[in-house]
Amino acid sequence: MNDDTKVTTAVFALKPEWADLILSGAKTVEIRRSRMNRMIGRMLIYRTGTGLIVGEARVKGMHAAPPETIWREYGTASRIPQNLFDEYAKGTDRLYAYRLERPVRYEKPKTLPEIGLKRAPQSWCYLPETGAAGPEPASDHPAEAQRLLTAAADQWELHRFTTRDNGMAARDISRMFSGLLARIGEYGKGNTLGKA
Repeated sequence: MNDDTKVTTAVFALKPEWADLILSGAKTVEIRRSRMNRMIGRMLIYRTGTGLIVGEARVKGMHAAPPETIWREYGTASRIPQNLFDEYAKGTDRLYAYRLERPVRYEKPKTLPEIGLKRAPQSWCYLPETGAAGPEPASDHPAEAQRLLTAAADQWELHRFTTRDNGMAARDISRMFSGLLARIGEYGKGNTLGKA
């Protein structure tokens, strides 16, 4: 069985334009104001106005930071115009950027009851453990090194926003994780990391 089926999954409610941008691969970061109590590895995309789960993406990490940092690092990848971002960020001192990869648009969208939900999420909700949402994620596992480093980076970010540690040393460690993950990603493009 694919190990990815064991990751925590959440259903995110998205307006049609944002859902389509994620599923096309153009939008690689989803920014939210609310924090999750546990890290997720898979995001199911509920397209508002349709009542359907239309696809999914892997969540390769989350970065919690002040709005100005989130905008600087993820504004372009989020595809949100700056005026909308500024309005969304107003009144909060922290935002959460979920970094996405490998979007999959379902050939046959799923209804909420099919995945174990009785009603649509307002913003997001965890998928019930018994839910069966669409096809299993792709079987092309990321390289073991990238998987382990991503898990460590996610745990570090979870620690940072739980403890509200935004000191210079904590930021440096976050940057080191990001740099290492970027280098592994670049290596994987030119080499088939983790594949026989």
